[in-house]
Amino acid sequence: MIDILPHSYKGLGLGCWFIVLSTQSVTAIALISVVILCTRLVFTGLLDLTGLILSWPIVGLVIQGLAFGAFNPDVAIWDYARDALYLAKVPLIAMASLTLVGRDLSVQEFSSAIIAAGLILAAVYLAKYIAFDGAAMSRRELRITIGRGYFILVFSILALFFSQSWVVLRATLIGFLLLAIFASTSRTLPATLILYGLVALWLWGRGPILPLVFVSLGAVTVFSFPPAIAQIGTVLLHWNVPGLREFAHELATTQFGDFSAIQDAFRAYEARMAWHTFAAAPIGAQIFGAGFGSLVDLGTHVTLGLTVLDQETHQSVPITHVSIMTALLKFGWIGLPLYIYAVIPFTWTKDSGPGEHFTLVLNLGSVLILIYVILVFQGFFATLDILNILVAMLALTHVRLLHTEKL
Repeated sequence: MIDILPHSYKGLGLGCWFIVLSTQSVTAIALISVVILCTRLVFTGLLDLTGLILSWPIVGLVIQGLAFGAFNPDVAIWDYARDALYLAKVPLIAMASLTLVGRDLSVQEFSSAIIAAGLILAAVYLAKYIAFDGAAMSRRELRITIGRGYFILVFSILALFFSQSWVVLRATLIGFLLLAIFASTSRTLPATLILYGLVALWLWGRGPILPLVFVSLGAVTVFSFPPAIAQIGTVLLHWNVPGLREFAHELATTQFGDFSAIQDAFRAYEARMAWHTFAAAPIGAQIFGAGFGSLVDLGTHVTLGLTVLDQETHQSVPITHVSIMTALLKFGWIGLPLYIYAVIPFTWTKDSGPGEHFTLVLNLGSVLILIYVILVFQGFFATLDILNILVAMLALTHVRLLHTEKL
């Protein structure tokens, strides 16, 4: 039976770590990660490098970005440092997550930490929602006023679904979490919850893992290049699903005659301008990348994404939502395959041990959602909680499955 709340310091610490990762403060998360690692090193003289090994492609790209950005005379020091921090946080989160719990965390403690973090953040969101009268706000206003940082709720629902606790209590808590998800008007949270359900069915039917991951990666890579990205939106528009229409329009638009068209389809516009910036770069930068600090020239002052209500404008951006374009610009044709491959070391491809179906579902589902993040949410450069939580979950589930395999 899985308890609802953690009952050990290890489980409590992991629950607090999930809440920290949900804050979306890159600097704070990086600093806390360093503190966790240094504390372990000081008190034990040892440092678990498993998280570093799992994220080795990202580590290689950090080195490449630092090296080639240093020789770029057009790079500002702030842009250079920011890019390095945003990417370096991936191995830092992986290492800190595993340092907190070690390799023998039980499924019970793992699940209870997820559930506790999700319930706390759901309560926080609903309290804010009531206080700010969220029912009267648009989806964009909700993001700006109440904020994001609630992806852990999806994992909490999954943990409750797979648990053996009292049925009425599980149903009540799942209903509470679903209330917070639907109040957020997020398209991503319900979609990812459904995806995890499909993954559970896929694994129950013993569907192959690695071919599914490679096909998904290949599709995302192809459709990240303009004008192929517009084809995704066109297909989604043909499905005529109301919840997908706005998102599909963002991808399908190819005409940007005014600022309104750019704002409504900022993902497609960013990808298009990143491709133009890359094509105009010297041949050396196209092969090896322009490095950290390189920017995408937007061609004009425009307002992008959620900043529409703030009236913040940009003439250039450091990171595009379609992150394959960011990787191509910063790492060139040499580094792009490494960026795409970076999800593979986190993927568990073997059979799981007895009672580990929940862990395996979390691992494969998180890999597929990470691939989706690479397509539309700035990929490994993202500051969103969805990336932070996914990296932590992938590191924890991979090591958990590795530990049970060796038993």
